[in-house]
Amino acid sequence: MAALKAERGRLTAALGAANADAARAKAARAAATSGPTPAQVGERLAAANAALPGLRAQVAALSTAGPRTTAADMAAARKKAADATAAWAKRKAMFGELWGAVSENMDRNAKTVLAEIGVETDEDAKVCLADVRALVASGQKTVGGPSKLRKM
Repeated sequence: MAALKAERGRLTAALGAANADAARAKAARAAATSGPTPAQVGERLAAANAALPGLRAQVAALSTAGPRTTAADMAAARKKAADATAAWAKRKAMFGELWGAVSENMDRNAKTVLAEIGVETDEDAKVCLADVRALVASGQKTVGGPSKLRKM
C-alpha cells in the first residue's frame, strides 16, 4: 500500500509539471499568434496606398492655396512693431526719470525695492530694447540666432 501511495504522489507531481508545461506552451502560442496575420498586414498596406493619392492632393492644395502675406501687410506689421518699440522706449525713459527722483535719497537698495513692489525690469525679463529695435529695423525673425542672444 505504501508503494501505491508513493506512486500516486509521483504521478500527481508529474501531472502538475505537465500541466505547467502545457500552460506555458499555450501562453507562448497565444503570444506568437497575437499579431496581425500577413493577410491583415496586406489589407492595411493596400488601404494606406489607396489613401495616399488623396492625401497628396490635399497637401498640394494646402501648399498652393490661401492668402499670402503681401508687401503692404509686412510694411504695416513693421510699422506697428516700430510704434510699439518707440512706445516701450518712451515709457522706459519716463519711468527712469521718475524712479531716479524717487530713489535718489533712499537708504535701501533700489533693485530690492523694485522687486518688492513688483516692477519687472528689462534685465529681469532678459530683453534688450536695442536688440528689439534692430530686429524691427532689419525685418529678420531673430537677432543673430538663438546662440547669439545678448546675455543680461
